[in-house]
Amino acid sequence: MLALFMIVGVAATLVWYNQDKVVAYFIREANKSLSSPVEVKKISLSLFDRFPEVSLTLEDVLIQGADPRTEKPLAKVDRIYGLLNLWKLIQGEMVIDQVMLKEGEVYLHRAPDGTENYLIFKKTEGGASGGAFRLSDIGLDRISVTYLDPAGGQNHRLFAEQAAAELDINGSEYRIATNGHWLCSGIGVDQDTFFIEKPLRLTANLVYEDSLKHLQILPSDIQVNDAMFTVNGTYEWGSLDLINIRAEATNSTLKALFSLLPQRTYEQLKAYESEGNVKFVALIEGDMSGGKTPKVNVDFSAENTSLFHPEYSKRIENMAFEGHFTNGAGRNNKSSVLKINPLKGTVDNEPFSGWMELSNLDDYYLKCHLEGLFDAGQLVNTFKPKRMHHAKGDVRLDVDFDGRLADMEEIQRVNRVKLSGDVRLKDVGFRLEGSELPFEKFTGHFLFNKHDIAVSDFTGGIGSSNFELNGFFKNIISFLLFDNQSLRIEADMVSDMLDLNELLSGHLVQDDYQASDKPKYHFEISPKLDLDINCEVGNLKVRRFHGQQIKGGLRVRNSRATLTNGQVKAAGGTMRLNGTVDARRPQYVVVDTDARFDRIDIDSIFYIFENFNQDWLVDKNLKGQLYATALSHMVFDSELHFNQQAFESQVRARIRNGELNDFEPMQRLSAFVEEESLSNLRFSDIENDIFINNQTIHIPSMEVRSNVSTLTIDGTHTFDQHIDYHVKVPLRRILGGRRQQYRQTVANEQRGSHLFLFIRGTTSDYRIGYDTEAVEEKIKKDIRREGEELKAAFKNKGREKESVELEEEEFFEWDDQ
Repeated sequence: MLALFMIVGVAATLVWYNQDKVVAYFIREANKSLSSPVEVKKISLSLFDRFPEVSLTLEDVLIQGADPRTEKPLAKVDRIYGLLNLWKLIQGEMVIDQVMLKEGEVYLHRAPDGTENYLIFKKTEGGASGGAFRLSDIGLDRISVTYLDPAGGQNHRLFAEQAAAELDINGSEYRIATNGHWLCSGIGVDQDTFFIEKPLRLTANLVYEDSLKHLQILPSDIQVNDAMFTVNGTYEWGSLDLINIRAEATNSTLKALFSLLPQRTYEQLKAYESEGNVKFVALIEGDMSGGKTPKVNVDFSAENTSLFHPEYSKRIENMAFEGHFTNGAGRNNKSSVLKINPLKGTVDNEPFSGWMELSNLDDYYLKCHLEGLFDAGQLVNTFKPKRMHHAKGDVRLDVDFDGRLADMEEIQRVNRVKLSGDVRLKDVGFRLEGSELPFEKFTGHFLFNKHDIAVSDFTGGIGSSNFELNGFFKNIISFLLFDNQSLRIEADMVSDMLDLNELLSGHLVQDDYQASDKPKYHFEISPKLDLDINCEVGNLKVRRFHGQQIKGGLRVRNSRATLTNGQVKAAGGTMRLNGTVDARRPQYVVVDTDARFDRIDIDSIFYIFENFNQDWLVDKNLKGQLYATALSHMVFDSELHFNQQAFESQVRARIRNGELNDFEPMQRLSAFVEEESLSNLRFSDIENDIFINNQTIHIPSMEVRSNVSTLTIDGTHTFDQHIDYHVKVPLRRILGGRRQQYRQTVANEQRGSHLFLFIRGTTSDYRIGYDTEAVEEKIKKDIRREGEELKAAFKNKGREKESVELEEEEFFEWDDQ
């Protein structure tokens, strides 16, 4: 033990004694070998740090580069540790067995004129680097390495976490080896960056010949996660920059290959998980001088691989493909071609196959074919169409695409893109954002021809509605891709049920419709729609209207719909209709119709139109069948609220088998006519022309034959329920059993004397009285008639003419009983 202490003491004495010599030796050798100055803040020796070797510590080391134009130093290291052989030191020799660089950065730079800042070893008279130098054990601990060559478009950043290196300099030849864990911050080539933040296990062997500017990469391994790549080749620069590199992976994965792609592409693919074996061989060969690009060829293949995205529930299984990439004869993006053929796999045990060819990476041109059965939900999750979600069902594709992708962004060029093949839907369902209605059981066959689609047996349901469609969708690609493009549809449509209450509102509506349950509509006709459809609809619902056996032709263009030869059975009869719906102005909708009604139940009309927003004469008061023709002009707002002020109509109507039941104004005549008769008036045929404008219904004089009497009626009825009716009633019939009571007010009733009445006021406050104006007019007509009769009497020699006159001021006030 005493001897050991003595040996240590002697060694410590020698280290202390030779400390200045060691420091002087280090500085002398560094200045003799290096052309760039080395700055060291502190140098110290220690026997005890790594006994029995002597530890040399250099703190805050700064090494300037060989190019004085470069502002950043070549190296800046917090500490450099060197281990000296103690026994050699005792014998007077300085032998460094190991060097450790800890926490620092190395900056390698090549200027545009080819000057490198890292060639800092002095040259001999022959031009080669002087002497020999070898360090077999170099440790790198948290050392960052940057290589920048702006002219060559290269910017590489590596970080040595824990790595070992070896440096052997013999004249102008440098042999470098490294093994350890590195973190690649990025390999930048021109505008692309690869291997961003990738942990690497690197085993590399390099030979650099400075006199020839020649770098040889001996077979080296790069491990990225579980994928192993082997790289070898040469790179030389001088009068020409020549590269010949081969990279190969025999047991890689798709995810590892994705990581080799440029960062902007990798970001779109990095979430995918993969399993299975992928192989590839890449060759980079050619001249890189003067901004030239070498030839690049990559062959790759895979078998029994799988691909999965965490957001999607489906996995692509049993995938196999073969592919090739080349940058072509031009050795640029324009001449580059990526081919994958064949491509096959399974989704949900359903096979798919296809191929693709992508050329001109500056202006992508794509040719591809895809065939297989796919889940609609998977397609929606992948392509994310606006508003659509919760999709399900089967989509069978057999489609080809041929075109420049940028043409799909330019309306003038989109017609150059070719799309062919067919799509078959089976039981596809989905939901649309903002709508309660389920879209269900969409099934059909779609045949593509450039920008048009032929539709065959396309069926489906939307809420309570359903349809079957056969025809053509024209200009559909432009319609889907661009604003202000129209979709032309030429088709025949058949439907068992169309519930416009649901389709216009986007909400499910119960069958027991009530006026208070009116769904809020927002009606519009898209200016993008250009329709020519022949319709056959079994049942149609719009609010209270229920129609059956609807037929007609529908034409839609420029937000204007035209119906021709429309026919519908409703309200017990048949309606025939031609008309237009003009929605070109967003504030309102203009409807013009030319309609014919055959045997329509009047009470149903009042019910359908919700008694025309009045309660004086309602559906419960009326019965009979309507035969009519009508020209109408109507205006609605976008929520289909009726504009009464703009309504105009001309109606020629005939009513058969009419009844007026429990009508209050007739009940108020009960003082003169038996109440039972007044509560149930039955009419023979009634014919008249009715005009509607200025919010007023104009009823010309018409004769009404009823079971009580024969009446003559005319008048007006406004939309705010002001009424002014004029009624002429034969006295003999209206007085009934009370004839003796009124005999003194009527003369010669056998000659057909009449009462002239008015019904005037509002529907809630009206008055029935004797119509003196009508009497005056009647007297004038009678005088003129009697004058004519008197002339005839003289001619007929004394034939007498009886006349009946009524006092002008006489009128009847009717009780409210």
